Amino acid sequence: MKKLLPFAISLPLLLGGCGVDNKEFDNEIIQGDAGSDVSGAWTTTFSGAVDPLGNSGGDLYASLIIKEMNNKVTGKYDSSGLDGLIKNKLTTIPPGTIEGVLSGDTISGTWKDVNLANGTYQFKFDGEKKSFKGWWKSEDLKGYWNGVRK
Repeated sequence: MKKLLPFAISLPLLLGGCGVDNKEFDNEIIQGDAGSDVSGAWTTTFSGAVDPLGNSGGDLYASLIIKEMNNKVTGKYDSSGLDGLIKNKLTTIPPGTIEGVLSGDTISGTWKDVNLANGTYQFKFDGEKKSFKGWWKSEDLKGYWNGVRK
């Protein structure tokens, strides 16, 4: 069941209180390589969450902070405090972290949330590093993870 929690649809009762202070999250100082193009704050959308039976869910939203140093990437994501209203339901995900490696315009790595759900992801950035398109997956679910620079 824990594998389903990070991208489960409409779990406000389970997930409502497990965020970090979004104000602190958004104001964090981001430092990366002097020439780092991917470090920064991003607004992301998780979409196309498909379970093993082929059921697709709606969009989920999260702020993402990416830090890149010597092609090693770390980051954290959080959706607490966001107005992710879809069909009159608040859709949030537990906060979590990412780790990965930057190769050219692509980051590949792993994610893990505070509920210990985890999986892999990949982001491919546009030429100007203002947006990315990507995917995420866990043992039981998969979907898209796209973002635009804040």
